[in-house]
Amino acid sequence: MGGIHGFNFWLIFAIAFYMLKSLMLPTNRNSTSDSESNGDKWLVGFSLIISAIGIYGPISIFELGGTSNDNLVSLFTLGAILLLLKAISTRGVYSLSDMKKELIVSGILVGIAIGLKLTQVVYGIGFITAVTVFKGDWKSRINSVGLMTIAIASGIILSRGYWMYHLWAKFESPLFPFYNEIFRSPYYTLSNFTDSTYLPEGFIEHLNYPFQFWFHNSSYFGGDQFRGNDMRFSIIYILLLIFIFLVTKNKFTRNTYRVARENIILMARISMFLLILFIFSYPLWQTMSILERRLLAQGLATHLPVVYFVTYLLYALLAVLVFFIVKNIDLKTRTSSESGSAELTKRVSYFLLTFFTVSYIMWQLKFSYARYILPLEIISPLIIVVLLTLMVRNVKMRSWYMIILFVIIVVTLRVPMQERISWGKSYFGVRIPEVGQIENSIIIMAGKDPLAYLIPFFPSGARFVRVESYFSFANPGIETKFQKEIKALIKNHKGPFYFLSREGYILEHERVVEAYNLCVYRDESYAIITELEPKGLRLWKVKKIN
Repeated sequence: MGGIHGFNFWLIFAIAFYMLKSLMLPTNRNSTSDSESNGDKWLVGFSLIISAIGIYGPISIFELGGTSNDNLVSLFTLGAILLLLKAISTRGVYSLSDMKKELIVSGILVGIAIGLKLTQVVYGIGFITAVTVFKGDWKSRINSVGLMTIAIASGIILSRGYWMYHLWAKFESPLFPFYNEIFRSPYYTLSNFTDSTYLPEGFIEHLNYPFQFWFHNSSYFGGDQFRGNDMRFSIIYILLLIFIFLVTKNKFTRNTYRVARENIILMARISMFLLILFIFSYPLWQTMSILERRLLAQGLATHLPVVYFVTYLLYALLAVLVFFIVKNIDLKTRTSSESGSAELTKRVSYFLLTFFTVSYIMWQLKFSYARYILPLEIISPLIIVVLLTLMVRNVKMRSWYMIILFVIIVVTLRVPMQERISWGKSYFGVRIPEVGQIENSIIIMAGKDPLAYLIPFFPSGARFVRVESYFSFANPGIETKFQKEIKALIKNHKGPFYFLSREGYILEHERVVEAYNLCVYRDESYAIITELEPKGLRLWKVKKIN
């Protein structure tokens, strides 16, 4: 699986290469063949750096070789981005009328990703919104949105059509159990399932949520499963706010070229000041936090005011130092001949920024769960490059920005711990105990742990019934057609019953099983061995209660 996941590296490499070529960094279309060759070599090297930092993210490393499949379906999403950027870069087109084939194929790729994993729908929305930034009147943009929507729907049917038909035939809903207020399946409650565990609460938390990737704690993203620190989204958030301010300011002010140029330089200095101060404040903040914890642990809380005073004094001195550094930086802009096609640069940059921003907003509003944001983590270094290119015209200064930001991202990154199994003959290493009459038995599963991978290792005649899960249809206290069928199946079954659970959860799960008139025999159990689980997974004998 890790080898397949590794294709994400080459996709972001290709995306970065064609994106940088469109931005004309540092080459231009009027270059000689020798300079173009040298420029392409430079772009290859820089693209490799971007792709390495993109893959070197906490979510990518956490999921590498795993079965969550976020870094599998991301191949289709990144492939769709690559298809459009390659067309723009190699053919120099950015008009909707010239990109219909690319729009259709990329839409199908995004649809396949959504069909394979429904959480990818946020990128479908991002894609549909992003295509509107390409050149064309409103009629052609509306037509392109419709074309992209149809293409995405076709991709969903290709990858998920059969399963949707199966769900409709079995549960009377093609997206069972989701959106049941619309499909009204009798197997589920008339409600739309949502998991709001990690969603931000309140307007203020929504605004500062991107900073939680840096100051991460167990109440965000994925609880204790995902405890990593990453500054890339915080940096993009700050850059994006500055960029939006600059665009809005230039749109609503009518200055001469000279005054507008001076305003841009002024805002560039302000953004540099904020970014450099933000970046170098990090080790200072970490040092203060360590001292604070040590003093509290040693019962020396009375010394904290001194620590705070010294810290704030250092913050002030740092701010003054950064101010004088930024004030004396030369920010002369490049000539127009160096900037390549301004229109092409703007369209391709706005496409990627719109896709990233809309997809992130939809992710934060709908999920806020770390694994689902993997594609954005991968392309985030490229987003930083695009934003700096649009805001900082001085090539040398921009290069220093990129170096500083990329180094900070790499140095401050903390990858969440993920236990990995050793190489072996079997991926799962499952050994099922020899139990009498298990061939014709019903095995009850309770709790919310993902244990379905064990099922293929049992005899084909054994039937599994899950009586508890994240979905309310697997809840004995809720009357649905699903529950009625479970109770009827248990009542009419003549063979033996077994119960699959962990020793640590037996008391909690036992109460769920008793709701179906079943009793767990504690004295008769069998150990199940698997490489993916800690010790304690067992199969208990169960008997009906008359």
